[in-house]
Amino acid sequence: MVGKVTTDKELQQEAKKVVDANIDLVKRVRKTGKQGPVMHLVGLVMKSTKKRGDPVMIKFLIEEEIAKVKIDPKDLAEVTDEEEK
Repeated sequence: MVGKVTTDKELQQEAKKVVDANIDLVKRVRKTGKQGPVMHLVGLVMKSTKKRGDPVMIKFLIEEEIAKVKIDPKDLAEVTDEEEK
């Protein structure tokens, strides 16, 4: 795997940074369960690691980080239909 990120720790740190920076997408995922926003977050991690990460592993790490985020149910109610598209 020449050129790939070899440590899960580095990918996990990048996944956490991306999730923390995109809380609106996290809310949308938590409310709708759609994978589109998750894949967008995966793309952002790939971009930040200069495509050296395994996308499958990154998706798994993103989903773990999303599950860790504490979101008030009131905040989920504020996600509009327009944002869900």
